[in-house]
Amino acid sequence: MRYTDVILPLPLDGLFTYSVPSQLEEHVKVGARVLVPFGKNKTYVGIVSEIHERKPSDYEVKDILQLLDASPILLDSQLRLWNWISDYYMSPIGEVYKAALPSGLKAEDGYRPKTELYIRLTPNFRHEQALHVALNMLQRAGKQQEAFIQYLALSHWDTLDGQTCRESCRQSTLW
Repeated sequence: MRYTDVILPLPLDGLFTYSVPSQLEEHVKVGARVLVPFGKNKTYVGIVSEIHERKPSDYEVKDILQLLDASPILLDSQLRLWNWISDYYMSPIGEVYKAALPSGLKAEDGYRPKTELYIRLTPNFRHEQALHVALNMLQRAGKQQEAFIQYLALSHWDTLDGQTCRESCRQSTLW
């Protein structure tokens, strides 16, 4: 079993040891970012400082959750500089990490993948008759109906069979 010492962006002394899962063993390199659990329910982005086979005996080791970089983002010389700064200024290495890397690379409040929200019509509402039914259902909810019409216009669903949906939809609400 392989283990790695990880630098976390925390004001705590020392490094934190994690086990390397078998599927990541050949990919984890010194200087690469990894996602690791810390405490009961926190995760942090850490930097691999050393890879070894020494299992800690005084606590249960947790696995690395994910490798974030295909290649290291730090050189050996940069890690040596971080260690020198930490020793010289008597500061935890995590503080040096926080000061040295841009915030986008360290995710201090835990790792959250970037997500985007997309809205689309289901296949059931992709023809004119179904759109008329939907608009009639929203007849008493004027603002929702107007928002739906705006969505149709912005999503380029406003052209159906040569007639603009806006005109067609307005006619359907008058039925």
